[in-house]
Amino acid sequence: MDKLDIHKLPDEIIQLAITFLQVKDLVTCSLVCKKFKEMSAQDYIWKNCCKVRWENKLYYNLTPARERKFANMWISWKEIYFSQERD
Repeated sequence: MDKLDIHKLPDEIIQLAITFLQVKDLVTCSLVCKKFKEMSAQDYIWKNCCKVRWENKLYYNLTPARERKFANMWISWKEIYFSQERD
């Protein structure tokens, strides 16, 4: 039986699989290779992580001060997720 080379899978399949990962596994996945790092850094994935983590809090637990700060500069959902985790 031949071994499966995950890099031969279509990007769409890998991307779909990545969307089902928990945050810890998503971070681990980003350490596998450059391709996985880029795929796991997609903003829509991290936006969903924020939504899942803070679904009951308006604006994903952003205070008004943070909201103004983020509005004045571009910041990724991944950065928002980890900045909220520290609080």
